Amino acid sequence: MTGRFMEKLPEKSIGNFFMVMDILTHNQTELKPESFLTELRKQKMMFQGIRNIQTAFSILSGITVEEGQRRFDSVYLSTSLCGYSTYEIDFGWGKPVKATVAGDLRKNSFIMMDAPNRDGIEVLVCLGKHDLAVVQSDPEMLAFCN
Repeated sequence: MTGRFMEKLPEKSIGNFFMVMDILTHNQTELKPESFLTELRKQKMMFQGIRNIQTAFSILSGITVEEGQRRFDSVYLSTSLCGYSTYEIDFGWGKPVKATVAGDLRKNSFIMMDAPNRDGIEVLVCLGKHDLAVVQSDPEMLAFCN
C-alpha cells in the first residue's frame, strides 16, 4: 500500500497494512456477478481515495469488535494472486512447475491464482460440506470449471 496513499508515507516506513472490502448480500439478486462487481468497483474507488495512514486508521477504528464479529459471522473471503510472477521466480534450481499457498485455508475462503500454463485461473476453495455440495451441483458454476 506504500504507493497507494494520496500523501506519501515517510521514507523509513515499514510493515504491512491491508483493508477488507466487504460486500454484504441479502438475497439471490445481489449474488449476480453484475451486482457484485458494481459493489466491488465502488469500494475499490473508496479505497483508492484514502489520503493517508491516519484516514485509514480512522476507518478501521470505527468498527467495534462486536460489529466486526456480527458482520463476519457468515462471510466468504476471497483474494487474488493473479498477475504476480509466481511462475517466473527462479531461486537457482529452475522455475516452478506448480505453485500454491502455504498453510491452511480458512473456512469459506477462495484464493485465485494464475494457472501454471498462464492460460486461465485456478481457485483454491475451502467450504463447509453444505456449501460445497451447492457449488458442486450448480450448472452455472460448473460451466467455468474444467
